[in-house]
Amino acid sequence: MAHRLFPSRHHWIVVSTILLLLLFTGCRTKDLPPQTRKALNPATMEIKYRHLVYFTLEDKGDLEELLLDNLEAMAVIPSVADYWAGPAFNSNRPAVRNDFDLLLYTGFRSEKEYRAYLEHPVHKELADKWKPRLAKMLIHDVQTEDMEIGLDSD
Repeated sequence: MAHRLFPSRHHWIVVSTILLLLLFTGCRTKDLPPQTRKALNPATMEIKYRHLVYFTLEDKGDLEELLLDNLEAMAVIPSVADYWAGPAFNSNRPAVRNDFDLLLYTGFRSEKEYRAYLEHPVHKELADKWKPRLAKMLIHDVQTEDMEIGLDSD
């Protein structure tokens, strides 16, 4: 029997959520060494809520349309402070999951802006159009507001 890095799907979800949280967690700049501080993007530091949607299409030929629809929709929803989208790629690393077709990331400065995004007519139209065309959709929401990550100076 082949060795599996994660014994179950639940383990993969827990581990990937923790890794995404670590990846997208904003650090307090006063706790960072000076050489790191200057590399941080101040606009990104304002993002307190991150919404990641993993799409798996029924028809892989729809990828470009899904990507363009998402980018166009995010550009017109006022509460979206940051966004990007891109297809999965095979990095040939056993620990990396690439069993999705497209990842959409959206960032928000507040929970109120996140909730406004969910209720926005453009978001609802996008969801209505694409849900029937998906084999699977996985969503991760990550909050970084009020989190402080201190770096030990020792």
